[in-house]
Amino acid sequence: MPAIRLSFKARISAYFGMLLTLPFVVVGKGIETVNSDTALGYELASSKLEKATLAEARSFLKKGAESGDVAATLRLAKMHNFGEGGPEDCGEALKLYRKAADKGHHRSLAHMAAIYVNIHGEDHPKDYVKARELYREAADKGVAVGFTGLARMHMKGWGGEKDFKKARQLAQQGALRGRGDAMSLMGHMCRDGLDCEKDYSEALKYYEKAMKCGYKYAYQQAGSLLLKGQKGKLEIDYEKAVEYLQQASDLGVGSASIQLARLYLKGNGVEVDFDKARELLLMALESNEGAAGYDLGDIYRKGLGVAVDFSKSEEYYQKSLKLGYSRSNFGLGVLYERGDGGAFAADETRAREFYELGALDGHLSSQVSLGVMLAQGKGGPENYDLALDLLEIGHAAGRIKASYQLSLMYYYGRGVQADPNKALALMEATTNDGIQDTMQKLENRAAEGLIERDEWNELSTYLRSKSLSK
Repeated sequence: MPAIRLSFKARISAYFGMLLTLPFVVVGKGIETVNSDTALGYELASSKLEKATLAEARSFLKKGAESGDVAATLRLAKMHNFGEGGPEDCGEALKLYRKAADKGHHRSLAHMAAIYVNIHGEDHPKDYVKARELYREAADKGVAVGFTGLARMHMKGWGGEKDFKKARQLAQQGALRGRGDAMSLMGHMCRDGLDCEKDYSEALKYYEKAMKCGYKYAYQQAGSLLLKGQKGKLEIDYEKAVEYLQQASDLGVGSASIQLARLYLKGNGVEVDFDKARELLLMALESNEGAAGYDLGDIYRKGLGVAVDFSKSEEYYQKSLKLGYSRSNFGLGVLYERGDGGAFAADETRAREFYELGALDGHLSSQVSLGVMLAQGKGGPENYDLALDLLEIGHAAGRIKASYQLSLMYYYGRGVQADPNKALALMEATTNDGIQDTMQKLENRAAEGLIERDEWNELSTYLRSKSLSK
């Protein structure tokens, strides 16, 4: 059977996420006593995690697994699953987990299900049907995580039809067995109004119960609710939200560190503190959170609490991309489109390439920026047809940059029949203001260098004539 790999994001999710929060092995609880090879394998695997040491651990654990030691089988399965001490091979991990399950370690069924949920690739696509079957088998044998996993499958409609009522029943079973992730799932259903009335207050209660069960992600979930609030149900409470987010961050939840950092960057519920924000983002980046790299790139591009440094900004955007956070293509596009007027030279060709990558991933700002470059022939030849498509998307989303460029195309007849009246309507519709206010907003953008001055001068003459005629 060829080696099967999980995406980096999926591996991290599986390793630290809802379905695998408990230890893989509880030696001495329904598992045979480990033999000497297994004991040595465990000692090596638990040391400094150097590659040579982990490779040796695999060797000793393999001997233990071949002798029928369940503890060795489970630890070796984990090593194959996450590529510890050798290549990642989820196919081999599945075989080992099945072997452990056949020997009575029923929780291995849930580990197998998690692999089928997160597996990827053309040769080995996700298999939600198989995952659902395995979670059901685990639940039938009384494995608590089996109920939670199966509840999520029903809630998402993975491997079968969505069934919120069934999902709630299964989550309740998991919660009764002390699963914090099941309580969190109950909170999600109250938050989103699935098989019940949407109720943030009830959701918060479930998240707080999940916290008491040691489910660290519940702190962020509760904090997020308190930042939003719900009229008549839950008041916004920035102080408590920040407290919960800080607890989640302290427990190593990288996304909570990012969320908290953004509060400090904008001063939402806290005083603006760029140093604190940067500290939190660096911590999240160490946990391989790509979004943290994007935010750090923004900090150095905009000079938030630090000197503007395009080279440093590029470094963080690139780190973010390597972690799979494609939004950083937009940040890189901005860097290369503008340059810093010094050592970091503008390069419109590269800027356009990065915007293209972001646009392909569905990032709105990248689509708008690419539309502008295509309309103006920057970084490559004009492509009015594609520019119109992209700018229409941006205009519909209320992006003034898109609406302005679209109005130019109608005013000058670029790729469309010239229609000055439609050009004016595009501007007015975007701002919901009168012509004078529209002109002032666009004039400000021209002054900032965000709009071509020559074209603005000509168009503003037309707008003034319309203003005087009203």
